[in-house]
Amino acid sequence: NEALRAQVAQLNLHDNLTGLPNARAFEQAMAAQVARSRRYHNPLSLMIIDVALHEPGRSVSDDLVLAVSRYLRDRLRWVDTVARLEGARFMVLLPETRESEAWQLAGKLAATRASLEMPAGMADPGFDLHFAVTEWHRGDDPRVLRARVGSLLEVGKAA
Repeated sequence: NEALRAQVAQLNLHDNLTGLPNARAFEQAMAAQVARSRRYHNPLSLMIIDVALHEPGRSVSDDLVLAVSRYLRDRLRWVDTVARLEGARFMVLLPETRESEAWQLAGKLAATRASLEMPAGMADPGFDLHFAVTEWHRGDDPRVLRARVGSLLEVGKAA
């Protein structure tokens, strides 16, 4: 029974395709980090990343989502939390990171995107990574942070 419970807990907190934390696990991690920032006044940034194909109307394949998840996991610190939310959208929680530092990271991720390893036999489908970043401010709760970064991404895509 214990092994089965552990397996069910794992399934409920991780994305089936990528093995990354899912939205539920990310919310738990974000609540803990916001509480920590609130208590110790440490910087905390939240980044959202969308995978956008150059050819409109096509959907992002599971192979590409998996390749991007590996790319992100390999380039982030052990203390950072990257999660797949839905489709080809990822969120990254960056403790001890100011917004300007998070934007520097986004620039590095975008600049080195060409080094992303595609699965064997799969050609690069032509895509970009779209980023939005926000920093925790006194009084922000996880819901406010997530809403703010989501609206920043949509504004950035429209521009």
